[in-house]
Amino acid sequence: MALHIDDINRSAKAYFTKLNTFVNQYNLTPRVPSTIAWKVTDINAFCDDLSGFLSHKQISQCHIGFVDKRYIASIVFKQPIYQNIHILKLMQRRPQSTDPIGLDHADFIVDNFSEFVAELTKQKVPEWSLESNEIHGWISVWFNNTEAKYVDHIVLDVGVKELQEITQQLGYEPKSV
Repeated sequence: MALHIDDINRSAKAYFTKLNTFVNQYNLTPRVPSTIAWKVTDINAFCDDLSGFLSHKQISQCHIGFVDKRYIASIVFKQPIYQNIHILKLMQRRPQSTDPIGLDHADFIVDNFSEFVAELTKQKVPEWSLESNEIHGWISVWFNNTEAKYVDHIVLDVGVKELQEITQQLGYEPKSV
């Protein structure tokens, strides 16, 4: 297995140190992280890393989707991968992308996008934007050559929505069970 929990821990520690400095610099409200997003080079690295976690029986749940020309797996670990975070978003790099690999961002829960936008504006945070795809929306904030994504849901909710849409496309009515 190429990717190991220790790799995630080391990168997360550096990421959250940068984030805490940024949050303090702009006097932002600290938010609870739900997910760490990790980018890999290609489908082979994606499969190798996922297979390694599966073979070591570290995962309790996994949802894989094909989004924006690449695979993304939302992986729930039995034990935290960093502090109290149990979810890893394993992302294949998009074709022809030169994005760096490794820890790409973390997701943070915000209860109200409008209030968070007001906070970013009031505190004069220089780089942020409202973003979305066909499934959900988020606010990206860039700092110190990295990014944080603020959402009003967790990535597992996105998987549920994707599966419900596929259920409908197959001619069935999604049910809560």
